[in-house]
Amino acid sequence: MTELMLIGGVWVHDKDRVLLLKTLPNSKQPNTWGPPAGHIHEGETLAETAIRETQEESGLIVALLGLVSCHIVYTPDGKVHVMAFYKVAKPQDSEVVIDPKEVAMFEWATKEEVNSGKYPFRKNFLKDSCLKSFADPEAVDVFSIEHTE
Repeated sequence: MTELMLIGGVWVHDKDRVLLLKTLPNSKQPNTWGPPAGHIHEGETLAETAIRETQEESGLIVALLGLVSCHIVYTPDGKVHVMAFYKVAKPQDSEVVIDPKEVAMFEWATKEEVNSGKYPFRKNFLKDSCLKSFADPEAVDVFSIEHTE
């Protein structure tokens, strides 16, 4: 049976820069970059997951502006990852405070820096998703939750 993993993430923007988080040296993909993101909890939408993970990993309480990209990834171990990435604006009255158990460091990167290859991303498609996040996003959420009996 195929294991399905649902993951939500957020591209946090502050003017002309985007927040990037670096993974820990002992993580599955060490010393790579990406947005705040993580696995869904039961009863959450992917949008709610993205908001929760952003707060857990960066300390920021955010409101989604819209959907940037969705991805389906088939892994060699037979898992299927469904991922949704959203865009938010950094709340002006707060600063990033990373959780050192989850994140090694953070940086604010310009579109040019992202495009230059300065940041090795956790997954190849994350660079394209990040670059796309500099444009206006789509609708806030395209997923719904249904419980069947």
